[in-house]
Amino acid sequence: LLGSSLAHLSQAQQQQQQQGGEQQLEEARVVLGEVLAREVSRFSEHLAADPDAKWPLLMTARLKEAQARLGLAEGQGLDGAALQAEVQQLYVRLQGLDPLRAGYYADAAAGKAFVVVQALGTV
Repeated sequence: LLGSSLAHLSQAQQQQQQQGGEQQLEEARVVLGEVLAREVSRFSEHLAADPDAKWPLLMTARLKEAQARLGLAEGQGLDGAALQAEVQQLYVRLQGLDPLRAGYYADAAAGKAFVVVQALGTV
């Protein structure tokens, strides 16, 4: 579902460049924002039961980073800078929980591991 929403946003961006489809782009951004918020909520439920589960923590960090980097945080009533700070804290927490992958989490915290948004050309 997330991949489909990202593809829809990418397609809307291309159409905007070709035809000036501002409304389609905004609709795609709204849909993507809703999908990201829903997925964050699902992972939050899992983390409520197991707060130290590293894969749900990683997915939560990635989804929230997407919200912040794509500028979708404001549409969900969130502050983009505060959301990015929360993402940084999640990556630091993951470094402690999963020391074998600490380098990856450090790179992710530095913004070097976020290829989805880079592929959309928004970074």
